[in-house]
Amino acid sequence: MTRWIWCIVLGLAGCQALEVNQTPAPSQSYGPWGVQGCTIATRAADVALTTQGYLNHAGQLEVKATFTPPLARPPYATLSGLPTPVFIEGANRTYTLFVPYTPETVAHFLQSGSYLTLSYQPLGHVAIQDVSFPTAPLMQALGALGGCE
Repeated sequence: MTRWIWCIVLGLAGCQALEVNQTPAPSQSYGPWGVQGCTIATRAADVALTTQGYLNHAGQLEVKATFTPPLARPPYATLSGLPTPVFIEGANRTYTLFVPYTPETVAHFLQSGSYLTLSYQPLGHVAIQDVSFPTAPLMQALGALGGCE
């Protein structure tokens, strides 16, 4: 079932790529995003992001964010160039980001220069820190998960 969702999102070329590569290689890289088994992961500064590429009932991509330091308050996420909100749930060091996954956002994610940016304040610090993750390589990594169920 998941494969057909990806075929619709990625179009004919993406679906043909999924036919050829039903199971991801043990470890593949797409820019800063790595695919290990059926998990996509990346790390920058104090933040690690992981996802299995599942969409929830609301059509949102669930991404787990783990912060090395505990946070003074919940992080804030933005998608560069899009007014679409990213909802966040969690506490202390672990949060789940609910990234909108519509045809419009996917088209935007595929553009180079599109980023998911997290703003956070570590406990005991005054300054807000930002870390950005490119979304175009994330879309490529999601395509590699076509064989995962």
